[in-house]
Amino acid sequence: MLWNTTVAYVVAQMLVIVLHESAHTVAGLLQGYQGTQFTGEVRFAPDQTPTAHVITALAGPLFSLVSGLVAMHLRPFRGRGFLQLLWVWFAFLSAEEGFGYLTIAPLVTDGDTGAALAELHAPVWVGWVCMAAGIAGLVFLARQFAVPVVRSPVTSTRPAPSVSMLGCSARPSRWLSAPPFWRARREPPPVPSSPSCWAPPPLACSLRWR
Repeated sequence: MLWNTTVAYVVAQMLVIVLHESAHTVAGLLQGYQGTQFTGEVRFAPDQTPTAHVITALAGPLFSLVSGLVAMHLRPFRGRGFLQLLWVWFAFLSAEEGFGYLTIAPLVTDGDTGAALAELHAPVWVGWVCMAAGIAGLVFLARQFAVPVVRSPVTSTRPAPSVSMLGCSARPSRWLSAPPFWRARREPPPVPSSPSCWAPPPLACSLRWR
């Protein structure tokens, strides 16, 4: 079932947004500005100086990128369950947020990275270097999350092997058969019939950390 990964994705995306905007707010507060945080922006009073604007603008993408990359290498939940799936989604979405802002730096001047470059009067080539770094980062994420499954057979009559990603292993035959997390303790997961079907990560509803 897709309940687990759907709920985990939505909750993780909300956490990524809140923490991203909170990073802007904290950066402004540390510089002596009062911030009012909204869903997708933070407004400061009084008006920020150019230097303060650059710092607060870059705080969000930098925090998202660093927290996502760090989360990819931590293993707080070593058993199977919803919290581990939530952690995988958070790591992916947070890192994606950071690399995404690098990618749009030369194209969107209203974005965090674009606004910072405009405030610094950075040469055009700096924006394109940021874009190249962002694209490389997105490719890196794709390899971390997608390549292990893409290289595997679509179907198999043998027991599905473990797929290694982010230091964890997942058994694809159990991904879609796991019950929703709120019913996991009351209903045992159904036994998958052969052949087993593969699904792309991080769709795993049941993960086992090594």
